[in-house]
Amino acid sequence: FCFDDDGYKLAAVSIRSLISASGDACDYDIYCVVDNTVSAQHRKTIARQIRGTGSRIFFLNANNDFNDSYRAGWPVAIYYRTMLPKLIPNVNKIIYADIDVIFCRDLVNAWRINMGNNLLAGVRDYNNGYINSGFLIMNLKQMRTEKIYEKWIAVSRAKKYKNPDQDLLNYTARGRIVFLPLKYNFQPMLGPWIFKAHSANEIHDLRYNLVAIHFSNWMKP
Repeated sequence: FCFDDDGYKLAAVSIRSLISASGDACDYDIYCVVDNTVSAQHRKTIARQIRGTGSRIFFLNANNDFNDSYRAGWPVAIYYRTMLPKLIPNVNKIIYADIDVIFCRDLVNAWRINMGNNLLAGVRDYNNGYINSGFLIMNLKQMRTEKIYEKWIAVSRAKKYKNPDQDLLNYTARGRIVFLPLKYNFQPMLGPWIFKAHSANEIHDLRYNLVAIHFSNWMKP
């Protein structure tokens, strides 16, 4: 998870849902990329969400590498997820989620997805293969091998994307993306058109095996 202090309550709710939905299926190492606006008290609030479990929370300090990147009015925190290959050099793969995601099931099967030499896995918003960046599996090892982090910094400063962080991820990883079933990032507020990018089997699977609901508009949990 990645956020500044404006998002700490959402992060706490999302993490609590992650823990509650997983039951005894697994424990997690949870990484939170934050800046110095997230107070010690608010970090304790977040840490309380895993009390009594085998999960662990690690707070990582965001760096300044994307301070000069184009943001279209958004806070620099939108780029915190792109810092993961650098901030956790000993981790080869990670599941990223936005803080406005509510989990309904554990992430064991998502973790088992074979990434090969692909860079990202995500759920399509459109038939053209454009994915939503609210839930991602990130192949950090491959990213470091190909120096994708350095590419992200350069491109984020040179290009003025409409959706700066999401467009950056899509265009730099094009052709190297594993498409996940709709159940991993369901955005009900987008309306029925979202189903056009997904098969009947995915929609059936969503109905009975929903993993994550993404509140991607103004309404937040």
